[in-house]
Amino acid sequence: MIGILTNVLRWLFSKAAMLLLIWTLVLGGFALYLASQKYLERLPEELVYKERVVQRIQEETRLLDEKVAALKQDLDEKLKSVEAARIKLQRELEVRQGQMRAWQDQLAALQGVKARALEFWNKLRGVDTEKQQSELSKRINESRAKQADLLAKAKDVIAQREAIEDSAGSHELKLQEEREGVLERLTVAKEERDRVKSEADRWEGRVAKSQDFLEAAFEKVGKPLIWLSLSIIFLPILAKIALYYFWAPLLSFGRPVALKTAAHAPIRVTKTAVAQQVVLETGESATIQHKFYQASDEDLIKKTKFVFSWKYPFSCLAAGLFLLTRVTNRVPGAQRRLTLSSQTDAEVEMAVVEVPEGGAVVCRPSFLAALIQNSGDEEPRVRSHWRFFSLHAWITLQFRYFEFRGPVKLVVWAYRGVRAERLTVDNVQEGNERRTNQLATIGFTPSLSYRSRRSETFISYLRDHNPLFDDLFSGQGVFLCQQVSRAEHHRQAGNFWAKIWNGLTKIIGL
Repeated sequence: MIGILTNVLRWLFSKAAMLLLIWTLVLGGFALYLASQKYLERLPEELVYKERVVQRIQEETRLLDEKVAALKQDLDEKLKSVEAARIKLQRELEVRQGQMRAWQDQLAALQGVKARALEFWNKLRGVDTEKQQSELSKRINESRAKQADLLAKAKDVIAQREAIEDSAGSHELKLQEEREGVLERLTVAKEERDRVKSEADRWEGRVAKSQDFLEAAFEKVGKPLIWLSLSIIFLPILAKIALYYFWAPLLSFGRPVALKTAAHAPIRVTKTAVAQQVVLETGESATIQHKFYQASDEDLIKKTKFVFSWKYPFSCLAAGLFLLTRVTNRVPGAQRRLTLSSQTDAEVEMAVVEVPEGGAVVCRPSFLAALIQNSGDEEPRVRSHWRFFSLHAWITLQFRYFEFRGPVKLVVWAYRGVRAERLTVDNVQEGNERRTNQLATIGFTPSLSYRSRRSETFISYLRDHNPLFDDLFSGQGVFLCQQVSRAEHHRQAGNFWAKIWNGLTKIIGL
């Protein structure tokens, strides 16, 4: 169950990756639009917050103004009361001063000549002037004491007024400084509010333009883009259904592929191993792909062979058979050894296919690691067979087959080893045929009849576990296949260009 879910998720992920390039611009535009909308949704909240800050600071300013006004009013009332007390004291002082002047005048009169005459007269009348003078002096002293008391009270009032004015001035200065700080904060808050508002207005304009552009673009290409996306998802499935249930069954009407050749001598296949040691007799040479060349005796003659066979230059380039190493044993009467092993992939194992004189093997050149022949001066005996007038070829798109004739030794590589399947006389008498994964097939002897059959289950083909066709062999002979059916191009099954290259190499028999 977990495996099925994993495969489904992998399939969905691959389809999503295919659609990613197509929808990048559209999704990017809508993502920008949604991000702008989200930002704009946040802008009013920020603007409201800024407005609240401004209102709070304005309220603080208003409260400070009210405090300053109340302080001024209280100060004015106190100053008015002090001024009224001062005026009252001033009036009383003036009255007292008038009385003192009158009393002083009387005192001066009594002290003069007239005062003495008057004193004599008063004595005749029985009036005591000294007593009156002492009373006037007493009143003057009392008036002077009251005047001094009033002057002291006036000084206290003036001092109180000055203290009130100083306290009010310092308090007012403090409130004024606090008010200036609040006003400065109010200015900053208003500037921030104006900035947020201008940014909101600017983004609203941009979003309006982007929204208009996206709506216009979607009206023009939206429906075709949706249909294209659905086609990318469902057309491969429909195509596989058509190929599996309508195209592949046509193979039953075609004849198997039989290569006309007189070379039917049996071949021998060694056991597979990570490394193969090859013995070169005197005069023998080996043409090796450099990535499989591990070690050799020092006295072997080595040189570069640019192309495996000049008869098929383009096929050799496509199969990787170029810039090869040619090793030749020129030592008379002595054997020399060389060791072949993959230097790049630990899963690769190799086997030696010995094709005798009068024998042949059909092999896909892309699996060829080395070729050993008796003479280093001759070109390999390779022949290609084309099948253009075969229904089998047109259905499977496999038109070409390469035949290697003996005497020759082929060192072939495969993932996890090479398996040799032998079909004997018993198989022929019983009509028993052998099926193998098409990707696993390396080669077969021309004595076998070769045909293709539809993959056994649709679900394995749909999930790219198997190709559409399996290879089916009948007759008497040997066919070679990989232990693990994983060709180099099949590693990138999801790659479009890898599939194109796979199809091209299949057409030309590589």
